[in-house]
Amino acid sequence: MTALLAAFFQFSVWSFAVPAAIVSGYWFGLRRARQGGLDDRLWESATQWAVGMGLVISHAVEILLYQPQRLKAEGWLTLLKFWEGLSSYGGFAGAVVTLFVFYGIRRRRWWAEADALIQALFLGWVFGRFGCTVSGDHPGPRTTFFLAYPYPPPDGPRHNLGLYEMLFTLLVIVPANLILHRRKPPVGSFLALDCLLYGAGRFALDFMRSTDRADSDPRYLGLTLAHYCSLAVFVFGLAMLFASRARRLEAARP
Repeated sequence: MTALLAAFFQFSVWSFAVPAAIVSGYWFGLRRARQGGLDDRLWESATQWAVGMGLVISHAVEILLYQPQRLKAEGWLTLLKFWEGLSSYGGFAGAVVTLFVFYGIRRRRWWAEADALIQALFLGWVFGRFGCTVSGDHPGPRTTFFLAYPYPPPDGPRHNLGLYEMLFTLLVIVPANLILHRRKPPVGSFLALDCLLYGAGRFALDFMRSTDRADSDPRYLGLTLAHYCSLAVFVFGLAMLFASRARRLEAARP
């Protein structure tokens, strides 16, 4: 009975968190797109493709790189169950590739659109990481810290990286975006800011990933895959910072 209730509670949380993330991010991004004078319909279509393909590729990356044992046990059909496990960086990569194709077909540069999209992403990210927090998807080492998450025995209290990332997004990234918006920055500024903040924050947090569980993330030269992705995101943020300051991306405005 306890296991059944726990499963139902987690399902209820995810049934709230995922739609809340998509709806809030979509609404906020559309608002920013309109404030920037972007094409509403084109932006909406691009976002819908990015969200859909992002979810599918996110799950595929999670299964192929983090849970390959499920592929052997459940077969290839498990790749279609995108609601059963998502990789954050897999989702980012899927959405970005989709957007490159979407705008590439139309031969459009989309730096201004990217600024609106990344603001939308991190507002929705708060709700997404809330779901991760409650389900305890990202365990860290055992701890007596007052924010410890009560994992079931034999684990006991551990750091909950989903909680820490949610707080980092809510208290640092989102306010930083709101402050920057008031300053009317050049195109690419939000992309630079968010990539720098998230890349650095996620890189630091991933050192707290658990190493003593059967489902612990694999390490490569002592680092997780998310460590390497975070470094790449941070370096890209630096490149965007210099490009936006030099106003090299201004041609992206319609």
